[in-house]
Amino acid sequence: MNVRRDLVRGSTSALGFQGFELALNYALHLMLAVWLSATGYGIYAFVVALGRLLSVFGQVGLHTAVMRFVAASRAQEAWGRLRGVLSISNRVALTASLTILAIVEAAIWLYAESIDDTLRASMQIGMLLVPLAVLSGLRQRALRGLKWFIASQLPENIVVPAAMIVGVLLAQAWGADTPVVAVTIRVAAVALAFVLGTVLLVRALPAQVRQARPEIAVREVLSVSVPMMFGTSMQIMFTKTDTLMLGFFNPMADVGVYSLVAQIALVASFGRLAINVIAHPLIAEAYATGRQGVLQRVVSLASLGATAYGLVVCAGVVVFGGWFLGTFGADFRAGLTPLLVLLAAEVVKNVFCLAEPLLTMTAYQVIFSRIVFGAVLLNVVLNALLIPAYGMTGAAVATAIATIAWKLVSAYFVVRHLRINPTLATRRVLDRVARQAAATVGGRW
Repeated sequence: MNVRRDLVRGSTSALGFQGFELALNYALHLMLAVWLSATGYGIYAFVVALGRLLSVFGQVGLHTAVMRFVAASRAQEAWGRLRGVLSISNRVALTASLTILAIVEAAIWLYAESIDDTLRASMQIGMLLVPLAVLSGLRQRALRGLKWFIASQLPENIVVPAAMIVGVLLAQAWGADTPVVAVTIRVAAVALAFVLGTVLLVRALPAQVRQARPEIAVREVLSVSVPMMFGTSMQIMFTKTDTLMLGFFNPMADVGVYSLVAQIALVASFGRLAINVIAHPLIAEAYATGRQGVLQRVVSLASLGATAYGLVVCAGVVVFGGWFLGTFGADFRAGLTPLLVLLAAEVVKNVFCLAEPLLTMTAYQVIFSRIVFGAVLLNVVLNALLIPAYGMTGAAVATAIATIAWKLVSAYFVVRHLRINPTLATRRVLDRVARQAAATVGGRW
């Protein structure tokens, strides 16, 4: 295994791919912000965030488990196990997501009178994203486990925003400028991406998989996925806490501005995400075959590349951030301070870019779940304290503090259990800082 070659080639391709995705998403969010205004965009963002959060519970932790099993089965040429994992995960996830959809739709119907008409209609349609997102996520992780990295990202990262742009242009031509229409376009775009992704997965599967007999039991898959479900659900809850809590405390216009700057801050994560797409299956493969040196090499290169990229992006936003936000409308300039705070948190995440994958892809998913649970609690408490007093900036500061604590604690347990340094810092510095963070957030896990 040539780690540097695989990481550089794969992450460079993924980064170029994400550059195109960035251009599409900029065009899409610019169109949505101008088309819907801050309030309408806030409703759209709130519904999408809620659907994303609920879809995590429909995954039953299977997304990470599927990538881990598929990558390991591919490396070991255990085709029967690979087929069994795909079959079991799809059945379980479909059942769980449809159950969640039914419960949520019933709740919306029961409390219809207490919900704004536009928000209610948007939620009723938007909840269809739950089963679509769950099944699409399984397919995406399976493709990544098979090392079809670009194909794994194509449906959600390119097809969805491109299809939405077309849909928004058509809706504008017809004069339909409501959040309900925007959410409907989103559902249609995700459905289209799901169909395309399914076709790609069928093509990616080795012929041996189609001929093999499933060899893995439901219990074995769930024994890994259920602990991961808790950790993954907490992880997504962490990313959506600020937006959802801001929606409860502040007007939807603030939600719209904050959601936009949160999306822009994710630009600093593109280097990390591009590297992670390649690194995750490499971690699972190296761990399954006992190559400790390869693990450390993957982590060191990933941390260096992600950190350098994040710093470059931050420098650009510091210089041009105010002007850039102004292109979305005057109301969105108020998001500059939250944007800078969120960018700082993204840089920290880049430094520790493989801390969580090292735990989830190497049988330490229970520890990962406990860490994320503590981070979510801290995030909720900080948001509840800071949003009423400081609004969007309070939400950003709360999220940044909780993020830094989360990453430091994760790094501590990676060093402790795997003897891998997940960052650029020296081992002595990392141990001292991470131990202090662990004590601050909850001590013993």
